Amino acid sequence: MLEAEPVNYCGLKDFSMVTYFQKGLIFLLQRFVNDEMVEGAVWNDDIVTSIYTLFDVLEDVDGYRHAYLARRIEQLETANGLCHCGDINP
Repeated sequence: MLEAEPVNYCGLKDFSMVTYFQKGLIFLLQRFVNDEMVEGAVWNDDIVTSIYTLFDVLEDVDGYRHAYLARRIEQLETANGLCHCGDINP
């Protein structure tokens, strides 16, 4: 039987939890932007830095998810005697 690679992202041990974490971050960002979007409002440097930081975290979560799934697909291909076509690599 093929053993799944363990998930270990920011203390999360289940792949679905990583997905929920990403969705939660997106939800918080959407709520924040919706609440702060006032016509003519200008965000200070702290808010802009925080938003860019959140985008960096979202990119990291997405990168982890993609890399994990790519490794799992390659493991499954190998286990089933299939060749890797390389189309899932970033």
